[in-house]
Amino acid sequence: MSADELGNKLTDKQAKNKEDNAGYPWFRTPEWIRELCIFFKTLSKLEIEAMASKGLKFLADKYIPEKINIGDWID
Repeated sequence: MSADELGNKLTDKQAKNKEDNAGYPWFRTPEWIRELCIFFKTLSKLEIEAMASKGLKFLADKYIPEKINIGDWID
């Protein structure tokens, strides 16, 4: 599902904030650099923000536990 389909396109202000945040040292790992490249190419919200539109209960009860169980996160 695309960012447009989820309604997750960023506002100009959000894009600027994300650009500023990309300068933090913890975003300099290869995994984060790859994710940020995807983000800047699509200008869509990052995964957890996109999934939050489905509700916090969904995130807490289903999405995050599944990610933890399969070890799918960026260090």
